[in-house]
Amino acid sequence: MIDEPVQNLIKVMSENGRLSLFGDVYQLFCELKDEYERVVPVTVTASEPLSEQQVMSLTAALEKKLERKVELEQELDTTLVGGIVIKAGETIIDGSLNTSIERLASQLRAR
Repeated sequence: MIDEPVQNLIKVMSENGRLSLFGDVYQLFCELKDEYERVVPVTVTASEPLSEQQVMSLTAALEKKLERKVELEQELDTTLVGGIVIKAGETIIDGSLNTSIERLASQLRAR
C-alpha cells in the first residue's frame, strides 16, 4: 500500500509529464532521509561472505568511527585474494590484499 503523500506526488508528477523523474526523486529523498536520520549505507566487498560476528564487529567499529548508524551490505568479489574493501558514502577504505600487493610491487619497481 502506497501512503497518501506518495500517491499525491506520483499524481502531480504524472499530470505534469514528469513521472519519468520519479526514480531520481525517490533516490534523492532516500539520501536526504538517511542524512536527516544520520544513517550511512556501507558496502563491504570481500572474497567470501563475512560471518555474523565479523559483520557485527565491523558495524560497531564503523558506527563508532563515523558517528552514524551503519546499514551494512555485503558484496562478493571472487577476484579479491583476501581482505575487504569498505565504501561508506564517498569514503573508500581499501584493505584488500590485492591493493597491498600492488603497492608493494610499485615500491619495488621504484627502487
